Amino acid sequence: MEAKQNKVQFGLSDAHYAKSTYNSSTKTYTYAEPKPYPGMVNLNLPAEVAEIIKYADNIAFYRNVKNNGFNGDLETVLVPDDFKIDIQGAERDETSGDILENSDALSSEFAFLFMINGDPYDRKFVLYRCTAGRPAIAAKTTEENIEIPNQTMSLAAMPRENDHYIVRSCYKDSPNYDNWFSAVVEPTAEGQANTSNSNEQTGNG
Repeated sequence: MEAKQNKVQFGLSDAHYAKSTYNSSTKTYTYAEPKPYPGMVNLNLPAEVAEIIKYADNIAFYRNVKNNGFNGDLETVLVPDDFKIDIQGAERDETSGDILENSDALSSEFAFLFMINGDPYDRKFVLYRCTAGRPAIAAKTTEENIEIPNQTMSLAAMPRENDHYIVRSCYKDSPNYDNWFSAVVEPTAEGQANTSNSNEQTGNG
Protein backbone atom coordinates (compact mmCIF):
# COMPACT_ATOMS: atom_id res chain seq x y z
CA MET A 1 0.00 0.00 0.00
CA GLU A 2 1.25 3.48 -0.89
CA ALA A 3 2.46 5.46 2.10
CA LYS A 4 0.52 8.66 2.79
CA GLN A 5 2.23 11.86 3.82
CA ASN A 6 0.74 15.26 4.67
CA LYS A 7 2.51 18.56 4.13
CA VAL A 8 0.62 20.24 6.99
CA GLN A 9 -2.13 19.41 9.45
CA PHE A 10 -4.89 21.67 10.71
CA GLY A 11 -8.37 21.41 12.13
CA LEU A 12 -9.67 19.25 14.95
CA SER A 13 -13.06 17.56 15.05
CA ASP A 14 -15.18 14.46 15.64
CA ALA A 15 -14.05 13.75 19.18
CA HIS A 16 -15.45 10.57 20.74
CA TYR A 17 -14.75 8.64 23.92
CA ALA A 18 -15.19 4.96 24.75
CA LYS A 19 -15.08 3.73 28.34
CA SER A 20 -12.60 0.88 28.75
CA THR A 21 -12.18 -2.01 31.15
CA TYR A 22 -9.13 -4.20 31.59
CA ASN A 23 -9.28 -7.85 32.63
CA SER A 24 -6.01 -8.59 34.40
CA SER A 25 -6.67 -12.35 34.27
CA THR A 26 -7.04 -12.57 30.50
CA LYS A 27 -4.92 -9.46 29.85
CA THR A 28 -7.52 -8.03 27.47
CA TYR A 29 -9.26 -4.68 27.05
CA THR A 30 -12.90 -4.15 26.16
CA TYR A 31 -14.30 -0.83 25.00
CA ALA A 32 -17.83 0.52 25.09
CA GLU A 33 -19.35 1.93 21.93
CA PRO A 34 -17.78 5.36 21.32
CA LYS A 35 -19.91 8.36 22.27
CA PRO A 36 -19.57 11.82 20.73
CA TYR A 37 -17.68 14.48 22.66
CA PRO A 38 -18.86 17.69 20.94
CA GLY A 39 -17.22 21.09 21.09
CA MET A 40 -13.51 20.25 20.96
CA VAL A 41 -11.44 23.45 20.63
CA ASN A 42 -7.82 22.53 21.31
CA LEU A 43 -5.84 19.39 22.07
CA ASN A 44 -2.31 19.83 23.40
CA LEU A 45 -0.55 16.60 24.35
CA PRO A 46 3.23 16.91 24.75
CA ALA A 47 5.03 13.59 24.47
CA GLU A 48 6.29 12.00 27.69
CA VAL A 49 9.66 10.35 27.22
CA ALA A 50 12.20 8.82 29.55
CA GLU A 51 15.80 9.32 28.48
CA ILE A 52 18.05 6.28 28.69
CA ILE A 53 21.78 6.97 28.90
CA LYS A 54 24.57 4.49 29.59
CA TYR A 55 28.08 5.88 30.05
CA ALA A 56 31.18 3.83 29.24
CA ASP A 57 34.66 4.57 27.95
CA ASN A 58 34.22 8.14 29.19
CA ILE A 59 31.41 8.82 26.70
CA ALA A 60 27.66 8.37 26.36
CA PHE A 61 28.05 4.78 25.16
CA TYR A 62 24.31 4.25 24.56
CA ARG A 63 21.54 6.81 24.34
CA ASN A 64 17.84 6.38 23.58
CA VAL A 65 14.38 7.50 24.69
CA LYS A 66 11.42 5.47 25.93
CA ASN A 67 7.90 6.40 24.82
CA ASN A 68 5.71 6.81 27.91
CA GLY A 69 2.72 8.34 26.13
CA PHE A 70 1.35 11.86 26.24
CA ASN A 71 0.27 14.25 28.97
CA GLY A 72 -1.41 17.60 28.43
CA ASP A 73 -4.75 19.36 28.14
CA LEU A 74 -8.06 19.10 26.31
CA GLU A 75 -9.94 22.35 25.79
CA THR A 76 -13.62 22.17 24.89
CA VAL A 77 -16.61 24.48 24.86
CA LEU A 78 -18.27 22.42 27.62
CA VAL A 79 -17.60 19.02 29.17
CA PRO A 80 -20.66 16.84 28.34
CA ASP A 81 -22.70 15.52 31.25
CA ASP A 82 -22.49 12.01 29.79
CA PHE A 83 -18.70 12.18 30.00
CA LYS A 84 -18.89 13.32 33.62
CA ILE A 85 -21.09 10.33 34.44
CA ASP A 86 -19.43 7.64 32.27
CA ILE A 87 -15.81 8.60 32.96
CA GLN A 88 -15.46 11.03 35.85
CA GLY A 89 -17.71 9.21 38.31
CA ALA A 90 -20.55 11.72 38.57
CA GLU A 91 -24.09 10.51 39.21
CA ARG A 92 -27.45 11.47 37.76
CA ASP A 93 -30.37 11.72 40.19
CA GLU A 94 -33.03 9.50 38.64
CA THR A 95 -35.90 11.60 40.00
CA SER A 96 -34.75 15.13 39.26
CA GLY A 97 -32.10 14.55 36.61
CA ASP A 98 -29.60 16.58 38.66
CA ILE A 99 -25.88 15.83 38.34
CA LEU A 100 -24.06 14.92 41.57
CA GLU A 101 -20.31 14.73 42.15
CA ASN A 102 -19.00 12.75 45.13
CA SER A 103 -15.47 13.10 46.51
CA ASP A 104 -15.24 9.30 46.89
CA ALA A 105 -16.00 8.61 43.23
CA LEU A 106 -13.14 7.30 41.09
CA SER A 107 -12.72 8.05 37.40
CA SER A 108 -12.52 5.42 34.67
CA GLU A 109 -10.06 4.91 31.84
CA PHE A 110 -11.23 5.42 28.28
CA ALA A 111 -10.18 5.53 24.65
CA PHE A 112 -10.24 8.95 23.00
CA LEU A 113 -10.90 9.25 19.27
CA PHE A 114 -10.69 12.30 17.00
CA MET A 115 -9.80 13.56 13.53
CA ILE A 116 -7.14 16.02 12.39
CA ASN A 117 -7.45 17.54 8.93
CA GLY A 118 -4.41 17.61 6.70
CA ASP A 119 -3.19 18.54 3.26
CA PRO A 120 -4.22 16.52 1.41
CA TYR A 121 -5.26 13.71 3.77
CA ASP A 122 -7.50 13.76 6.83
CA ARG A 123 -6.25 11.48 9.57
CA LYS A 124 -8.19 9.75 12.36
CA PHE A 125 -6.68 8.85 15.72
CA VAL A 126 -7.43 6.77 18.78
CA LEU A 127 -5.57 7.08 22.08
CA TYR A 128 -6.17 3.69 23.66
CA ARG A 129 -5.73 4.30 27.38
CA CYS A 130 -6.61 7.74 28.71
CA THR A 131 -7.39 9.38 32.02
CA ALA A 132 -8.89 12.84 32.44
CA GLY A 133 -8.95 15.45 35.17
CA ARG A 134 -11.86 17.73 35.97
CA PRO A 135 -12.40 21.25 34.65
CA ALA A 136 -12.71 24.28 36.86
CA ILE A 137 -16.10 25.89 37.52
CA ALA A 138 -15.73 29.35 36.02
CA ALA A 139 -18.08 31.97 34.53
CA LYS A 140 -18.31 35.72 34.14
CA THR A 141 -21.04 38.29 33.95
CA THR A 142 -22.58 39.15 30.60
CA GLU A 143 -21.31 42.39 29.08
CA GLU A 144 -22.02 44.27 25.85
CA ASN A 145 -20.08 41.70 23.88
CA ILE A 146 -20.74 38.15 25.04
CA GLU A 147 -17.66 35.97 25.36
CA ILE A 148 -18.15 32.21 25.70
CA PRO A 149 -15.38 30.73 27.85
CA ASN A 150 -13.95 27.28 27.21
CA GLN A 151 -13.36 24.52 29.74
CA THR A 152 -9.96 22.87 30.05
CA MET A 153 -9.11 19.58 31.74
CA SER A 154 -5.95 17.51 31.92
CA LEU A 155 -5.69 14.51 29.61
CA ALA A 156 -3.08 11.75 29.78
CA ALA A 157 -2.58 8.89 27.31
CA MET A 158 -0.64 5.91 28.67
CA PRO A 159 0.61 2.63 27.21
CA ARG A 160 -1.86 -0.23 27.52
CA GLU A 161 -1.00 -2.77 30.19
CA ASN A 162 -1.06 -5.83 27.95
CA ASP A 163 0.68 -4.81 24.70
CA HIS A 164 1.97 -1.28 25.47
CA TYR A 165 0.23 0.31 22.46
CA ILE A 166 -0.57 4.01 22.95
CA VAL A 167 -2.03 5.47 19.75
CA ARG A 168 -3.27 4.33 16.36
CA SER A 169 -4.06 6.47 13.32
CA CYS A 170 -5.37 5.91 9.82
CA TYR A 171 -5.94 7.65 6.48
CA LYS A 172 -8.97 7.41 4.20
CA ASP A 173 -7.73 4.37 2.26
CA SER A 174 -7.65 2.27 5.44
CA PRO A 175 -10.44 -0.33 5.74
CA ASN A 176 -11.03 1.02 9.25
CA TYR A 177 -11.54 4.65 8.20
CA ASP A 178 -15.30 4.77 7.56
CA ASN A 179 -16.27 2.99 10.78
CA TRP A 180 -13.54 4.53 12.95
CA PHE A 181 -16.00 6.10 15.40
CA SER A 182 -18.31 3.08 15.58
CA ALA A 183 -15.97 0.85 17.57
CA VAL A 184 -12.41 1.04 18.88
CA VAL A 185 -10.01 -0.61 16.43
CA GLU A 186 -7.14 -2.33 18.16
CA PRO A 187 -4.24 -4.55 17.06
CA THR A 188 -4.35 -8.30 17.41
CA ALA A 189 -1.38 -10.45 18.33
CA GLU A 190 -0.68 -10.91 14.61
CA GLY A 191 -0.51 -7.15 14.06
CA GLN A 192 -3.82 -7.08 12.17
CA ALA A 193 -6.86 -5.08 13.24
CA ASN A 194 -10.15 -5.94 14.87
CA THR A 195 -12.79 -4.05 16.79
CA SER A 196 -13.47 -4.50 20.47
CA ASN A 197 -16.83 -3.68 22.02
CA SER A 198 -17.94 -4.73 25.44
CA ASN A 199 -21.37 -6.39 25.14
CA GLU A 200 -21.88 -5.85 28.83
CA GLN A 201 -21.33 -2.10 28.46
CA THR A 202 -23.03 -1.46 25.14
CA GLY A 203 -25.81 -4.00 25.31
CA ASN A 204 -24.97 -5.31 21.85
CA GLY A 205 -25.14 -9.04 21.25
